[in-house]
Amino acid sequence: MSRRPVRLVLMARTAGPAAPPLLDYVRSDPTYGRRLTGSTPGPGQSGLGETIIAGVLAPGALVGLFRLVRAWIDLQRTQATVRVKVHGSEVEVRVDGRADPARIAAEVLRLAGETVRDNAEAVRDNAPEAPPDVAPGVGR
Repeated sequence: MSRRPVRLVLMARTAGPAAPPLLDYVRSDPTYGRRLTGSTPGPGQSGLGETIIAGVLAPGALVGLFRLVRAWIDLQRTQATVRVKVHGSEVEVRVDGRADPARIAAEVLRLAGETVRDNAEAVRDNAPEAPPDVAPGVGR
């Protein structure tokens, strides 16, 4: 398992007003409240009903975060889902009331590892070639 911090974005959507809003719920937690930032669109703004929370966490903190998210989902009276993006990857993990926090954390870590590997390969593949060595006998 990688020990690299994981950059993730949680996007929560509910069918109706969330009670309490996910951002408030996370901020009230002493472990995660100060480690994550977020925003909830106000009335009349685009994305109504979607909360976005972002942060960089140690891999060991992910299971606890997803337990917190799952507990929030269980509190909702309407359908609620949370999508997770890892290191900006377009691959998403959906969290709902049936999700196992340990499996979600494992999937996020797997995606994080793939994203880091893919980014390293892309940098390597797009790196400019080193200039050729000076031909023998030139400049002597």
